[in-house]
Amino acid sequence: MQITTSDNSGYITIDIIGRLDSGTAEDAENWISSFSIQPEKTIIINFAELDYISSAGLRVIFNFSRNLKKSGNTFAICNAQDHVREIFEISGFDSFIPMFNTSEEFLA
Repeated sequence: MQITTSDNSGYITIDIIGRLDSGTAEDAENWISSFSIQPEKTIIINFAELDYISSAGLRVIFNFSRNLKKSGNTFAICNAQDHVREIFEISGFDSFIPMFNTSEEFLA
């Protein structure tokens, strides 16, 4: 798993690449705890290259989304592959974590 960020004009994109599972969840949690959340900033969590997410990965995303909400950020998961989106739908996470097909759709 790899996490990269880019600060664009008006929003931050966080790309999560590879697998977010029990083997990588701890690294993701460490990254999240070191991520400097800028209050009231728009954040795109880009899943275009996320190949797999497990329940451990869902927990990481849940905790991150909770921290973003506390800071007043507008955020969404964008570009998720169908099988990853299905995991969010089955788990019910899509009911409290916004998901959009594209980044452009979210930013519009």
